[in-house]
Amino acid sequence: MYCRKSTRSGGRRSTAGPGSTGGWHRDVEGRPAPSRNDEYLFYQALVGIWPLEPPDAEEHQRIIEQVQGYMDKAIHEAKVRTSWISPNADYDAAVREFVAGVLTDSPKNRFLADFPRS
Repeated sequence: MYCRKSTRSGGRRSTAGPGSTGGWHRDVEGRPAPSRNDEYLFYQALVGIWPLEPPDAEEHQRIIEQVQGYMDKAIHEAKVRTSWISPNADYDAAVREFVAGVLTDSPKNRFLADFPRS
């Protein structure tokens, strides 16, 4: 068990915890982006589409783009913080940045390092 601790600095919310993805959250209109529900949806989708073999650089980039597209469609159709008729460009961008940040292949990326690989 761990404690989540949030601090605000420079418009970004940092969350401490094992395998934390908190460094990629951003405040949009005083609330974290992505929302908890949208973040959970992201993880569910990621588990469903992640390849059994580690992806090469080209496939990894394609996965990032596909998940960003999926999340864009999902958050607009949910109509909670953004929609097709009333888009929230800041929230949309924050979700795209979150997906890209969480999936960035880097030694400093604790989440991706802990994500199951063959």
